[in-house]
Amino acid sequence: MQRSPPTTALSPSLRISWIFACGALSSRALGWHTDHALALVAAWLVADAALGYVFRQLLGLKDDVPPAPADEAPGYVLLRGALRPAQRAVAVSALTCSGLVLALATYVGREPLLVAATTLFVGALLTLLAGQDRAFLARSLGGLHVCAAWLLGHAALAPLDMGTLGLALVVSLATYARSLLSARPGGARWVLRWAWAVLLFASIQGRQPLVTAAVAVGALAELMNQGLSAGRGASGWAHIQQRVAWLAATALAALASTRWGG
Repeated sequence: MQRSPPTTALSPSLRISWIFACGALSSRALGWHTDHALALVAAWLVADAALGYVFRQLLGLKDDVPPAPADEAPGYVLLRGALRPAQRAVAVSALTCSGLVLALATYVGREPLLVAATTLFVGALLTLLAGQDRAFLARSLGGLHVCAAWLLGHAALAPLDMGTLGLALVVSLATYARSLLSARPGGARWVLRWAWAVLLFASIQGRQPLVTAAVAVGALAELMNQGLSAGRGASGWAHIQQRVAWLAATALAALASTRWGG
């Protein structure tokens, strides 16, 4: 199937920008300095526009690759596709923007650089392991992108800790599960239920009753809407409700996490 070439624009994403802001909120950075603003802008460019561009190019490497024998290694499939002129240009674009990602992350600090470098490495590894399964790669990169955005938002203002690592992983797994609902609804819904449970626990640990109640309402709204969105009469409104509930809950959980141990 012929696909349009991956976009060359460094376009921002509302979802990634929101998750980045949640990561920054979870950092407990109470004092504010001019350096914080510059670090946040640079980290946001890395997390949203630059990494998003790299991931789109990695997905572009899977477009229009000729079918391979069943016993051919996934890495060789990618190499054979990259040798074609169109795919070679996509690979060069991905490498060039990866250099920009690392340069900007270096300005922000050591931990953001580590997060960015690890994200690029895992993204490249997933591209090799995915073989010709573009759908799997899209789901995996989507979850990886969300995880990196949360961690970069936090690391731009404060050192990373186990709490924010756990929340970033939960949000990442939930993002992967949402993209898996149409293919494996049973397993995807199981992961989403546990993701909501973790966010609810995070709110309880923050000892904020109103936040906990709001997260519980969001969880109930999405879990009730999942049956509707899977039916034949599904409308875009159910999906919008689920997305809004999840985005609001992530922000509230990030806020509650600032009270852990307090």
